[in-house]
Amino acid sequence: FSSRRRHTRFRNVTGVQTCALPIFRAIAAQVIVLHHLSLYGPIAQSTRALLPWLIDWLDDYGRIAVQVFLVIGGFLFMRSVRGRNAPDLRHLGAALARRWRRLFVPFYAALALVLLAAVPGRAWLTGDWVPQQPDLLMLLVHLAGLHDYLGVEALSAGAWYVTMDLQLHAMTLALAWVAGCCAPGRELQQRAFLALVAIASALSLLWINRQPEWDFQPLYFFGSFALGMAASGLSDGTSRDERRLAWLILGLAVIALLIDWRLRLAVSLACAVVLIAGMRGAGTRFDNWILSATPGVRPRLHRLVAFLADTSYALFLAHFAVCVLVNAVFARFVEQTPVMGALCFLAAWGLSLPVAAALSRLVEQPLAHSRSRSHG
Repeated sequence: FSSRRRHTRFRNVTGVQTCALPIFRAIAAQVIVLHHLSLYGPIAQSTRALLPWLIDWLDDYGRIAVQVFLVIGGFLFMRSVRGRNAPDLRHLGAALARRWRRLFVPFYAALALVLLAAVPGRAWLTGDWVPQQPDLLMLLVHLAGLHDYLGVEALSAGAWYVTMDLQLHAMTLALAWVAGCCAPGRELQQRAFLALVAIASALSLLWINRQPEWDFQPLYFFGSFALGMAASGLSDGTSRDERRLAWLILGLAVIALLIDWRLRLAVSLACAVVLIAGMRGAGTRFDNWILSATPGVRPRLHRLVAFLADTSYALFLAHFAVCVLVNAVFARFVEQTPVMGALCFLAAWGLSLPVAAALSRLVEQPLAHSRSRSHG
């Protein structure tokens, strides 16, 4: 995820004219919101009576959309570290601190919204999905991002991804640091780093990702993250070693699917392939098709995609608070019929967008501006 607008233009951070990244982020974020709305509370139950096929599909498959963000995370990570020296401990710590700030400061703001929404939620709703009043220990565990490791129930539906993203970046930066310690010179360090990424990818794709009990460990999701790195490795101007690693990771993903079919991995592979196709020219043709719309539609479509992509992380964080609050209002004040449930379903989805926009404007954008000033 990224809230910086330069990442979401049709001619984006990759330097290649393609709208795949912002469109992927925009669509995946909406699917995740719809998944959680179909999963929790009386609104989901009432809407299921009216549209059972839709709610069942979102319930079963909506969560797979998060794989898209894992792939994009690996893609952008590889672009950001290309050509840099292996980090020492000081630079590794600074990089992790920047990533922590980018992820956790908006998460803390969204968590405050969840706790506020949970007050009427506990009064008017039943079910263990409503966040309980946290004690000091639970708050500290969430602030540190250790709830999965300590077996503490998450206070928000998006909490696990925040910690997973940080862990994936920390793991990959650690591989770069190990490569820097083991090999002299930038070229050998680069090869050592790519070799370590290949080993971690093989472990993830062929073994760890097949063990459901490991789904709170970064190595479980590293295969999807590595597929994003592979997509970046097949862009223009990359080294032969990067291209070899990219083809190796793609081949490992295909072998892993042949051994044990996993929809989440298939979606990650498809996402990586579309990114590669976009950088190889298909993105330009798609953009030309998008831009060939009538003059009145084109700018609106551009602004909509940019807005949804820019606020995708904020939406991921903020929508659960809206879900709790609207479910509470529905349970307390609205006649619980299928039609009213569907209308409240749409209302919760629609209200999530301005709340996410506010979170992005008030928290994410100031953070991005402060990072720009510090780097400048």
